[in-house]
Amino acid sequence: MPILFFRTADKYGCFSNFSKHPVHVYGSLWPTTEHAYQAMKFFPHRADVQKRIQAAATPREAANIGRDRSLPLNPNWERSGGSVLQFRLPDYLDSLLQPNDGLEHEEPLFNRWKDLMMYEVEYAKAMQHPDVRARLLETQSE
Repeated sequence: MPILFFRTADKYGCFSNFSKHPVHVYGSLWPTTEHAYQAMKFFPHRADVQKRIQAAATPREAANIGRDRSLPLNPNWERSGGSVLQFRLPDYLDSLLQPNDGLEHEEPLFNRWKDLMMYEVEYAKAMQHPDVRARLLETQSE
């Protein structure tokens, strides 16, 4: 059964990137996972844009800055495959990109850089906020 979370006030609203759960990831504290995710579109080449996103008053404002196509994205943002990453990932993320389970895989678990970034910010939120983690564990029975 799908778990729906359209509004932050809904039962599963804590899963929204707009929920008011600050997250410490990528060496900084971000007001929401939306702020962190949008900022990674400009890592590492546009620290100025990352700071603007981090300072955005709302997740909507952060999203609007991140979706501004006049700003140059990290060239890897939409590319496929783990081999295009331009810096060393932590071992736990590197192993997710290229599973070492002895099975044949047509593509990595995370096909695009942006998918990996979404996973990482959401994982950080669940690990840093016991209420989010508890709600996530509740979904096992849904």
